[in-house]
Amino acid sequence: MAREFVQQKPDDPARNQLLAATYVGLGWVHLNSVETDKAVQSLRAALQVFGTEPNGNEDHDRMLVLVYSRTAFGLNELGSNPQAIRSFEKAIAIAEDLARKFPSVRTKRGVQTLYMNFVGPLAGMETLNAGLAPQAEIYARKALATAEEAIRSDPTNKRARFDLGFAYTKMGDAVSATHPDEAAAWYRKSIELTKQLGARTEARSELAFRNEKLASVLISRKHAAERLRLLREANLIRQEIAKTGSNPPLDRVHLMRSHCRLSDAELAINHIADARSHAASALPFLAAFKVTSPSLVVLRDLGFCYESLGNVQRSLAADRSGSLAERRAALAQAREWYQKSSGVWNEWLRRGAATPESEGARHKIEQLLQTK
Repeated sequence: MAREFVQQKPDDPARNQLLAATYVGLGWVHLNSVETDKAVQSLRAALQVFGTEPNGNEDHDRMLVLVYSRTAFGLNELGSNPQAIRSFEKAIAIAEDLARKFPSVRTKRGVQTLYMNFVGPLAGMETLNAGLAPQAEIYARKALATAEEAIRSDPTNKRARFDLGFAYTKMGDAVSATHPDEAAAWYRKSIELTKQLGARTEARSELAFRNEKLASVLISRKHAAERLRLLREANLIRQEIAKTGSNPPLDRVHLMRSHCRLSDAELAINHIADARSHAASALPFLAAFKVTSPSLVVLRDLGFCYESLGNVQRSLAADRSGSLAERRAALAQAREWYQKSSGVWNEWLRRGAATPESEGARHKIEQLLQTK
């Protein structure tokens, strides 16, 4: 309909903006459907309609910011992280110029959101980041300063409180690889604030993410009980969202990984039966998501889930209460799961999408396969 509308008056900016907005919306649907290649195609189609450069018109340039930022999300998930970073830089430059020319709460918040989202490809997205922690921290601190200013201006504003929780999370993301204790403190602040935002699906979903973030930096044995509690709470939220929400494929990917994270946490305190049960809950999802998926989010979570399943079987193989035949069978199954995980990380490498974290995961699996 939008294409036909543009054809009637091809030079009408409003009609072209409508078509571009439709492509952007379609791209977002594709991202949530883990059809990342289609998402990038739709977003690039939006740029073809709309042009690639700002023209000084506020509505035009705001749309351009949205197109570049969502394109960056897609490129990041395709493994084109250098291009994703350039796309975010383009979006930020346009948004900062907009905020100077048209100062308002809306334009200032737009810049803040971009700063926070830029942390992901720099250092915050698990295995999908460039390992640029210092640069990520710069943008996270800029976002935090803006979020704190908004709260000072209107302490009762729920959106501002949500943004502040997001900014705390991004501060944690920026330093998680280099200063995990500091990251944990930021994540705890974010979780505390998020719990005050009520039972809306958006807040509940963010609470699950933030619990998982905190759990990821609580790796010592003294934090094992807290880690398990956080992941149990996140898993319940993921299951609740899967039952009551629209249940797009991306939500199912998150639930699959949640089961695997919980399995790992149970195994860390030698709860083998519980670990096995949670790993089994992930199995139905493994048939739905394939290594051929264009989305590296899918590949990443498959790779880690295969490893989790292998770890459960390896623990069963080490359990001397089982018969020799059972232990040998478990060891063989462990090796099969590790080989599947290795296949994921090698596919990642084949696509030219390797990052420091993805290579660390690949080498870890190689070592597990070499262990007798």
